[in-house]
Amino acid sequence: MGNEMADELAKSGALEKQIGPEPVCGIPKSLAQLTLQTYCDYHTLIRWRQLQGMNHSRALIRPFNKRAASEALALNRKNLCILVRALTGHCGLNRHMFNLKLQDTDLCRLCKEAAETPLHLICSCPALMHKRSTLLGKHIMQPVDAKFLPARKVLLFLKATNACWEI
Repeated sequence: MGNEMADELAKSGALEKQIGPEPVCGIPKSLAQLTLQTYCDYHTLIRWRQLQGMNHSRALIRPFNKRAASEALALNRKNLCILVRALTGHCGLNRHMFNLKLQDTDLCRLCKEAAETPLHLICSCPALMHKRSTLLGKHIMQPVDAKFLPARKVLLFLKATNACWEI
């Protein structure tokens, strides 16, 4: 009996004129929110891919990921600063200091073979091969693999190499 009454009320409500601002949109609020979120995520990703420069950041930062964001935001202020500086390349390593004209060379202090960037230290510096193998699981790492490293592992590696003080 209650279901029949609910059906009657639903039918009569559907036949009533909508009250509120026009145009009336008969979709749930959750669907509207999901649609807007999907639209924003898509266009943010497109913008990220089309921006010029930022090769270092793009090599180490993956598109938005809730788990990675939560992990990074759970860090204390000091460790979060180290992580952000490492991921963006804006730090006291030779490459950035050379770009700012504060160093005469951008070569790595450890191997003298390539520009000293966090990407170089994390992925390919020969002088850090043993530590990389021990802490990150690979002797030489591809940037695409480094992009998916957990924040705590990146910090652990940078601290073990004493590079975090330069970063």
